[in-house]
Parts: sequence; structure tokens; C-alpha cells
Amino acid sequence: MRIRLYAAAMIAALAAAATPAQAQSPSVSSVWDHMQLTQEQCLSNALATFERKKFTRIEKISNSVFVDFGAFQLAFRCVSEKQLYYVYGGGPGDENRKLDSLVVDLRDEFNRR
Repeated sequence: MRIRLYAAAMIAALAAAATPAQAQSPSVSSVWDHMQLTQEQCLSNALATFERKKFTRIEKISNSVFVDFGAFQLAFRCVSEKQLYYVYGGGPGDENRKLDSLVVDLRDEFNRR
């Protein structure tokens, strides 16, 4: 009997903890483009792109440059040996259009170098 009560209490607690915000899927967006840059040039351009767009909390890790923008996380990933780069990001599930726009805008700004 105790086990059933414990199991019922756990199920009730888990059900109560599952709010609509937690059940919502996140937004994810990405684009890629060709480039003729070295790895270091690509990373420098990605960093400069984030700076020109006035992003803060910019962080370079390995082959990527990351930034936080409100509820969004965005990044450039440079793959010079394949002559391409990716721009990708994630955020709240109800903000997919805004995220898509941010990612495309970053790609366009990167290509203005």
C-alpha cells in the first residue's frame, strides 16, 4: 500500500511540474554559406559581425563564436577545410520567425565584410 501511495504521489508531482512552457519545443534555425577564408579569418569575421551588431557576451570556443541575445543563443561555426561556415541559433519555441530573421541577418552581415 505504501508503494502505491508513493508512486501515486510521484506521478502527481511530475504531472504538476509539467507546465506548458516546459512542454513547448524550442526554436532552432540555421543557414550555411560558402567562403574563401582561412579558419582564423572566418573566426575573426564572425567575432567582428557580432560586435558590429552590438551583441555582448561574445565567446570564441574552438571553431565557433557564440553569443547570447536575450532568450536566444546564436553562433558561427567555421569549417575552412570545407570552405563553408554555419550560422545557427536556438530560443523559445514561440519565437521561430524572429530567430530565423536573426540567423539570416547574421549571415548577410558576415558576407558584407
